[in-house]
Amino acid sequence: MLQCAELARTQRHSEYYFPDGNIVLLVVESRTLYRMTRSYLSLDSDYWQTLLSLNPENPDEGTTDAQPVLIHAFKGQEFDWFLDYQLRHRVPKDGRRLEALMAILKVAHFFQNEGVLEDAQHGLDQHPTFRPSLRYALGLKVMNAGWVSAAFRELVVLPLDQLTALDVADIELMGLGGYHTLIRARLSIESHRKYLAYTPPRAVHSASCPFNLGCSLAWEREWKSGVARRLLHPEEHIPGAFILEELARVEINDMEDECKEHTLAWTERTGLLMKEEDIATTAIRSLTG
Repeated sequence: MLQCAELARTQRHSEYYFPDGNIVLLVVESRTLYRMTRSYLSLDSDYWQTLLSLNPENPDEGTTDAQPVLIHAFKGQEFDWFLDYQLRHRVPKDGRRLEALMAILKVAHFFQNEGVLEDAQHGLDQHPTFRPSLRYALGLKVMNAGWVSAAFRELVVLPLDQLTALDVADIELMGLGGYHTLIRARLSIESHRKYLAYTPPRAVHSASCPFNLGCSLAWEREWKSGVARRLLHPEEHIPGAFILEELARVEINDMEDECKEHTLAWTERTGLLMKEEDIATTAIRSLTG
């Protein structure tokens, strides 16, 4: 129960304190009281259906302004945006739209309201400034495996200095585990690409190759002058699969065509140029289960 002094510091919401409501909520952060109907709160919400089906320790909880159900999980403005959408299907169209959609997502996830959660996710997907770091962080929060996977793959190929310069708020939202997994995967990929750049796969010769040593030297020369530069490019990440396709198209001077075909087939079978994809996939699975 709120004491008189505490009750005096609260305020009834100007729109969402309904006289015919039968449950009073207090969002602690804003000290704002909401009077809703139990049937409305339970609609499409596993959280409220479960909570309101239980026998509370205090049977008077939620019956008056002095004995409201306390909500600590989000801010008053976030709850307002959620109610604006659920009751009026209204979302800000100005510069706060992204923030409002994030708030609706947060509250819907907390209340286990799948319908509103899906709508918020769709709205965010359509928003032009929904950046990958934010998609990744929110995906972790609301367990959206699709968001986590897509955003992780975009982020993990960025140069390390860009990853460490991400928006601080996004990093905090990711949590230590999410950010650490991303950085660790990036470092593993970078280490592997450096190893590949300086350690070309061996050349594989055809039975009819007239000069094995010449073919091997030509292959190493092409790798170190072309492939290594792409692997070590400081700004542009060129996927290993693309590099393999590019090697198939290029003519390697002083290397027999049949030896080149055998060598490319061997390189593809080793999976060396695809290992970075394996690193990303393993990291994503550790995050999404």
